[in-house]
Amino acid sequence: MFWAKIRGMDIFSVSQLGFGTSRIGGSSLLNGRGSDAKPISKRDALGILKYAYDSGINFFDTSDTYGNAEELLGEAFSKVRQNVVIATKCGLTSRKERNFSVPYINSCIESSLRRLKTDYIDIFQLTKPKVEHVNDRLLAFFEKKIKGGVIRYFGISVIENDDSHVYLKTGIITSFQIFYNLLFVSSHELINKCARKDRFVIIRSPLNSGILSGTYTVETKFDKLDSKNKIFCSKLLEERLKYVNRVRRHFDLSMNEVMSFSLNFIFSNTNVNVVIPAASDIRQLEAYIKIFNSEKRFGESEINEIVKFVKSENMAYSLS
Repeated sequence: MFWAKIRGMDIFSVSQLGFGTSRIGGSSLLNGRGSDAKPISKRDALGILKYAYDSGINFFDTSDTYGNAEELLGEAFSKVRQNVVIATKCGLTSRKERNFSVPYINSCIESSLRRLKTDYIDIFQLTKPKVEHVNDRLLAFFEKKIKGGVIRYFGISVIENDDSHVYLKTGIITSFQIFYNLLFVSSHELINKCARKDRFVIIRSPLNSGILSGTYTVETKFDKLDSKNKIFCSKLLEERLKYVNRVRRHFDLSMNEVMSFSLNFIFSNTNVNVVIPAASDIRQLEAYIKIFNSEKRFGESEINEIVKFVKSENMAYSLS
């Protein structure tokens, strides 16, 4: 595995290939809400986490909205807590409203600690806040939590690139979780700027909700409990597949090569600290690990060529 250190410090190192837990939360409810993922058994979920850890992955991203994913991480890693890096997040209430008040966030941190069976969180993130939400009172709250050792780093899961440039001016925000993949490269300059500012970069949705896995067709049907039913509603699946085919033609890729090309594009970016693809079975995780370990990396000029092509094709649809 390739290892990166956050902000040049020795508190922990992470595998560049991490693991996103959004697909293993099962059917448990938190605050009355479903996990928005097709349910899998607890045994299978723990098996995936064990396989990831045994394969060298030590970075796990989760959230209080991912069903019982935090509880699964707590059960899987409480005995080896010092060997794993856990990033969790909050901000979405049971009514699916945004809440970034200090009392609410404090209650979320306490609940996450309990579910994770730990007394500290490596990176605590806010889920897609607006700039006005990240006020002086909130920043002072996180400074206190960091000084007290309850959290090690404070981060933002960003939605607007323009907002992120404001967050970069705030020294306490040291981690940025960014939407970035082969079909959405609008965040490319933000990633570079984060690196120049010595910020930790986490890439979410590297396969664009699975559309870059090379397994979807216009006939693909999703489980009724799967959030992809909402993501790919109307003609969105068909539209994104058209983007995929344009990329395939330009770079002379077979459908079986799409996923490896897509992931390698991100792994090759040395400004990316960790990538967090999700998986709901070991077979998917095996594929990610194989790609990570076997692919020859692109050079900077090749990455820039890919970014230039995607931008020229105007593949800048709204984020999912």
